[in-house]
Amino acid sequence: MSTHGRLFHDFCLPSTDVGCLVSVFKPAVDLICDPNYFNEKVLGWLEYREKLAQEHKRTYTYAATYEDFMTKITECDDIEHLRQMRYFHSSTLHRQNVV
Repeated sequence: MSTHGRLFHDFCLPSTDVGCLVSVFKPAVDLICDPNYFNEKVLGWLEYREKLAQEHKRTYTYAATYEDFMTKITECDDIEHLRQMRYFHSSTLHRQNVV
């Protein structure tokens, strides 16, 4: 057997390992490729973004003072919501500095 053939043979998995890999990955691939699963995940993500936008508006509507605003930040347990708040305030400050 040539060295190339021997290296290729050493690299390949035995057929039982391939069968094991197929039995593990095939259900995951089938799930990801299922249009219903994909649509549910996209719909869930869109609903989450809509909820986040509503909470974002509510946060700024009801934070009348600096203390109220700081309380909203400390009570928040959603990192994505905090990122949105940071982005909103940094872009607002940037616009005020530009004008």
